[in-house]
Amino acid sequence: MVPRGEYHRFTNASTTEEMSLEAWYDPADLEREERVFRSLCGYLADQATGDGGMSENMSVLQLALFAWESGSSICDPRLAKLLPKWIGQPLFTGLTWVLGVFLGEWMMGYKRVYEEYYHPASK
Repeated sequence: MVPRGEYHRFTNASTTEEMSLEAWYDPADLEREERVFRSLCGYLADQATGDGGMSENMSVLQLALFAWESGSSICDPRLAKLLPKWIGQPLFTGLTWVLGVFLGEWMMGYKRVYEEYYHPASK
């Protein structure tokens, strides 16, 4: 359980097994959270190279847009440790908006949700 506002990240502790992630959604916002999570996971699966790496076409702008849509921020964990939260959280929230919404969505045309990853009619 990660409390709201706490810095965290996901890493696979194993070099031989796939990472498994179990998530619980806020019932009040279940559809939005599922839509964002499915879009993120589908995008990451499409970008996987098969050797454990990621495609050179993977976009940090798209990832920032997914983060923004989910109510999260992107940040460098090394920098997060150096800054007090009252500076870091607004800084990383602003950076996520600039990268995801302004550059990714408005300038590059990335989407917050992709129908190929989320099919609400098939639920």
